[in-house]
Amino acid sequence: MRIRVMIKVSQNKMTTHSFHKSLCTIVICSLLSCSHQVVTPPPVISFEADTPLRFISEERPPCLGMVKNFCKSLYSPGNLGKLEIPLAKERYEIRRGKTDNDFSQVYYEYAQTQLRFRDKLPREFRSILSQRGYFEKLRSYLSRKPRKEMSIEDRVEMLRLAGEIDAIWNGAMNETVLKRMERRFPNFSQMSEDSVPVELINEGKRVRGTLVAEISKAIWLDHPNWKRVERAFETVRNSYKRFIIHAPGLTDTIREDWLHRINTLRLMVPGGDPEIDMYECSRTEENAYYYAKRNYVTVCAGDFNAEDITHTLSHEVAHALDVNRSLVVHESRSRLGYELETMRAESCNGTRYSCKDWGKFKANLPEYSQDLTKFETQIPEFQACLQAPRTKSAPSESYVNRIATEEVQDAVSLLAEKHVFLRMITPQIPLANGTKRKNPAFLNPCDYYLWGNIAPPYQEDLTLLMFFTAEYRCTEAMAPELRFQNAIETAKELQTQIVTARIRQEQEFSPRWRLNVDGYAAQTGEKFADSIGGMVYAEILKNEPSIEKRRVTYLTNTGWLCSKPSLRHMLPKEAAILKQYYADPHSETTLRQQELLSPPIRDALQCDLDFEAKSCAL
Repeated sequence: MRIRVMIKVSQNKMTTHSFHKSLCTIVICSLLSCSHQVVTPPPVISFEADTPLRFISEERPPCLGMVKNFCKSLYSPGNLGKLEIPLAKERYEIRRGKTDNDFSQVYYEYAQTQLRFRDKLPREFRSILSQRGYFEKLRSYLSRKPRKEMSIEDRVEMLRLAGEIDAIWNGAMNETVLKRMERRFPNFSQMSEDSVPVELINEGKRVRGTLVAEISKAIWLDHPNWKRVERAFETVRNSYKRFIIHAPGLTDTIREDWLHRINTLRLMVPGGDPEIDMYECSRTEENAYYYAKRNYVTVCAGDFNAEDITHTLSHEVAHALDVNRSLVVHESRSRLGYELETMRAESCNGTRYSCKDWGKFKANLPEYSQDLTKFETQIPEFQACLQAPRTKSAPSESYVNRIATEEVQDAVSLLAEKHVFLRMITPQIPLANGTKRKNPAFLNPCDYYLWGNIAPPYQEDLTLLMFFTAEYRCTEAMAPELRFQNAIETAKELQTQIVTARIRQEQEFSPRWRLNVDGYAAQTGEKFADSIGGMVYAEILKNEPSIEKRRVTYLTNTGWLCSKPSLRHMLPKEAAILKQYYADPHSETTLRQQELLSPPIRDALQCDLDFEAKSCAL
């Protein structure tokens, strides 16, 4: 995630999962020791909003002061998020402002790209848009007058046109989905909405996801800004390989594992995965994500159309090495992971998971679950140094059992409320017109999901349904009601064993909300990504001989850190206090700026530390 370990979590860029009450900054921690460096802040360099170059040529400018002044300039009345910095033969640009006729620059680029690559759009979708005059209307809309030059009638006309453009685009998507469904399921278009079975509703969502992926790829794959993302990704990947080979404190086993993770990591165009909802990411969302369970990185269109994203990619790629990804890898390679994958494969196709295998699974589950707890955190001292706040001693067995029981009960409650258990045991499903239809999901737990492979083997509601289905099928001798309830209770019991073992496996780095709130765990994924990503990005900066160019490059990678004028600016101390009372994983703006100014970054920029920093030497 800045995600967002996507796990999508969504979110602002470079998401953090800790709450902070001080301005102490965790930057880079060693495997062995930590130290504090407290520096009396030098005076911040001030400059006029329209002359942002003054600070970059200073011999030793203050690090945070340089960032603060840059942000002040970026959102000054004369710039309002749109800034160009010329250096010798190059020009650096941030496009977070408005066009001359008051469109956001990222939306304007997205809309222009629709026009530029219209011929690459899916044929039937493009045909519908053309029939409705979409492209002509969009071109007219983009050429509107600035708002200050519009009369009230002009504004009303533009509002009408904007609504019409949105309606045509969304209508074309709906029409395309309907026609594709009709080809696959004849007479589908004649079915009333309340008579469409769940399996066809899910299939319609699959078709829509595929269409969004086709549109996203058509719009962005050949866009020059996305091509820059692809080049930056390879630069970052190669820098990571060099870093892993030479980084101190890594065993040969960890180096080999990390190199494999980097080599297998993928870059995904935003919206290009039909199984993940990235529709807004493919349009104007300003974000970036790493999906731990699918092992790819994506950068949203509102991000790569606004500024350079090399620093962002350095952060996101680091998530492929963090604890969350390590847990995913460990679970998938475990004996329990293998058994669950086998169960899913045999429970969700024409064959049925045998009752003999089901009996063996239940008997061996305690052993399989125990194997999960053999997980070992890589470079644990480093991870512990990154934690903020530090955690309590390990939770008691009763506490872990209670949390596991509550989580499983929540999952069971949701499935029961939606009548999913009933759906699993019903050969036929009733329709609104009084007729019945064969239920393709009969004793098929995977049909609860839109996509066959989106749920990891430890997805709690999926495993619950697999356990329920297996137990129900293998207890035919019981009375119907007793059989049904026994299957639910058995599934709950088995699932609780697994969740308990997973909590023990995750230890003090668990991503579970309750353990973090109660002080038994503190996630380090974002701090890890900041630290490791900072090391790698610093080396990329150092490849540039010019210090001035390094500074401008860094600043134009971090425009997303600059917040617009708001109440937070007027009452910064109160805003920092308020941050303690709502569940946002991101650090307060100033603290986030400090966290990213890690020792390697400060060294590359040759700036002076002007804030209190917790620093650990690798």
